[in-house]
Amino acid sequence: MNDCSPKESYISEINYRINLEFLLSNLTSNSKTKTFYNFTSGENKNNNDKVYGIFLCNTLFIDQVCHDCVTSAATQIGQSCPSSANATVWYTNCMLRYSNRDIFSVNDVSVYYTILDGPTKYYQYHQRLSDSFISLINMATKGNTSSTSATISAYVTSDIVAVAYVDCTFDISYSECNHCLQTALGRLGFDGSQSGMVLQQSCRLSYYLSDSAAHTQGKELYIAVSVTVVIAMVSVILNVYVCLGRKKVDVSPAGLDELESMEHLRFDFAAIKQATCNFSESNKLGQGGFGVVYMGILPDEKTVAVKRLSNSSNQGIKEFKTEACLTARLQHRNLVKLFGFCLEKQEMLLVYEYMPNKSLDRLLFDPKQGAELKWETRYNIIVGIVRGLLYLHEDSRPKIVHRDLKPSNILLDGDMNPKIADFGMAKLFGCDQTQGNTS
Repeated sequence: MNDCSPKESYISEINYRINLEFLLSNLTSNSKTKTFYNFTSGENKNNNDKVYGIFLCNTLFIDQVCHDCVTSAATQIGQSCPSSANATVWYTNCMLRYSNRDIFSVNDVSVYYTILDGPTKYYQYHQRLSDSFISLINMATKGNTSSTSATISAYVTSDIVAVAYVDCTFDISYSECNHCLQTALGRLGFDGSQSGMVLQQSCRLSYYLSDSAAHTQGKELYIAVSVTVVIAMVSVILNVYVCLGRKKVDVSPAGLDELESMEHLRFDFAAIKQATCNFSESNKLGQGGFGVVYMGILPDEKTVAVKRLSNSSNQGIKEFKTEACLTARLQHRNLVKLFGFCLEKQEMLLVYEYMPNKSLDRLLFDPKQGAELKWETRYNIIVGIVRGLLYLHEDSRPKIVHRDLKPSNILLDGDMNPKIADFGMAKLFGCDQTQGNTS
């Protein structure tokens, strides 16, 4: 996710680039011994050649974790925002930001991202979670400690434990930190999800809800760490960055009308209806933001997954065309395979290969299955996701940004091989394009 505004002018873009590289090097070096640091590089403030930079690490982690995270963030921000005057990157364990404007001691809540994930079965704990965050914010901003960060682990009920974490950049005041975190809390929009976070440029908050049976003595740190990693399965891959200072480029998926050229993939509605037993509830595999997925058996006895998209909005039609056109042209072992589609009688259907082990979130968020998931299997899943993303970002033509990657959109085949699915939110990028408007 990124946002780019019109490029700001520099007297010397070369000087700014040199100052930026020196700044990132200095921030990386200081992350070995600090969890927060700010620094400026360059002297020519009036000509926009001076660069201001900040990093903030999760205070739960040891110095080496902070250093590794800031190092990765500095590399990523240079690649993702190569010509930006202002940029921010959030990793699971740290945040790094730079600007040609003075950002020190400034409470900035103008840019934010809210991420919610996991089963949405916890809505009845909304008030208890909100109360926990209010207590946590007061704890972090009352001024009794040198750090504006805090972690709380509390029993919501006898069966559910809430672990929450908040922090602010150390250069803003306690009152500004309180305002920033209160703003973030208002933006959380808790929908009952098991985990969530709000990322802002001056503060962050996150939470994780778990069964109390898993919250045994000695595991508090593990669960606290899970607050920030449960959503991002691979911190190096699943990061959020904001690039400001470049011209916005809105690239829409090309060739949405090419469904006419995909007639060989078109299914008859009656055949799909029969394959899914008239979209029987017993054949239902799951439900997502744009439709319901059913298991079906074709006349040749091939088992498939049929995604029935909602036709109640224009957005649904756009999602359908995007997903059909993109998935049909993608061929990779870690991307879900599209067998065909149906656009008939106001029905929008996509026919995919069937994944017997369903989606990754069912494993991650199930206490029993999650505990039984071996490290070797976890590692293979991570590697598979990386390969799929690498193909989308580097090897496919055109390059593709998924924009909705999360555990529920990672499907697992019979051998537990991961396959990235749900390309309805995807965006195409030109071969030489590094930034775009994905909003």
